[in-house]
Amino acid sequence: MGPPPRAPARHTIHLCARTTSIAPAVCARDLPPRFGPLDRLHLCANATTPAILLECARRVSMTVSPPSVARLCADATSLAPAECLNAALRRGRKATASVVARCHGAEVTPTTLALGRVVKDCKTLVPHCLVHVAVDVLDQFGHHMTSVHDILRWRVVRSDGAAASASSRADMRNGTATFHVQFDRPGAHRVLLGMLNLTHELPVRVGVDADTAQWKALCDDWLFRDRLQCVAALPPLSHQVLQVDAASSSMWLLSLCVDHVWATSAARAVGGGAAVAWPWLPYHTQLYVTHVSFLHDYTIPRRSGVSLSPWDVLQVPPTATPREIRRAYRQHALEFHPDRHHRHPKTTTAALDDVDAAAYFGRLRDAYESLSIDNK
Repeated sequence: MGPPPRAPARHTIHLCARTTSIAPAVCARDLPPRFGPLDRLHLCANATTPAILLECARRVSMTVSPPSVARLCADATSLAPAECLNAALRRGRKATASVVARCHGAEVTPTTLALGRVVKDCKTLVPHCLVHVAVDVLDQFGHHMTSVHDILRWRVVRSDGAAASASSRADMRNGTATFHVQFDRPGAHRVLLGMLNLTHELPVRVGVDADTAQWKALCDDWLFRDRLQCVAALPPLSHQVLQVDAASSSMWLLSLCVDHVWATSAARAVGGGAAVAWPWLPYHTQLYVTHVSFLHDYTIPRRSGVSLSPWDVLQVPPTATPREIRRAYRQHALEFHPDRHHRHPKTTTAALDDVDAAAYFGRLRDAYESLSIDNK
């Protein structure tokens, strides 16, 4: 392997003198034909990485003479000399000796943080949706710098200026850092990025989760809206279960039954329901789900002096007809009768012990009798 056959012998001798590798010969062989033997010698005599020298020569505008290109790209370790000269030409400068000499010593420096690939775990960006964001480092010429290895710092700020998250770090490898972020509420946010002396701001608009809004509106319309407070579901339970917190510390939420929430759940395949435990329930970790299209609030007073209205106990609105009252009483009386609970402890009252079941059954009976007298 060697330079092109037309190269004079003296150029070949100078090219290969004191070399310990074939890099100069590879460089001289692969240069475009417009470069003469002397230009090949000047450009490739000290070549150690032929690929960079060749790419540097190819990137320079064709309007620049080969001798100037040879002086520009000789000993280049990056493409910065070619990019520098091209930028000068775009500004109307000429490829004079001084311009070539200045660009010959140009080096790339990290200049900009730019948004790369963004992948989110949802179709539209909503609260609690996990987003994976890649950030690239660009040099002064707008090219990705794969040689950068550092730490990228980022944090989320809401539109009101409040910090939505503490400052976090992501490793910058090969000029790219990837971090993972969730937004806790809808609205306008800003993701602030920083590395070395570089900063960047990404504006983000988070939409409203239609499912959460629908369930919140639904819960606000229920009979017990004055005793329950709907809040956003916690991931990874989003779109599957509605988190309900008891608004009063005197109430004990034992069971929540929402048929629509579980329409696509495996719980539907269970005949009597499904008993599950989630630690985020505030006053009891047992959540029992059954398949009825009504919100049941089985509450037991935690201290004396707490009372529910008869309509609350029977879980009917104050406008309920006598027929609706009787139907509600029969349904709950069968479900919470002490004898039934004692014989079938794993049925729908599994969340209640015997004492609580008897107490709740007594409240059902008293409420029914009170409403029956009122309706006479």
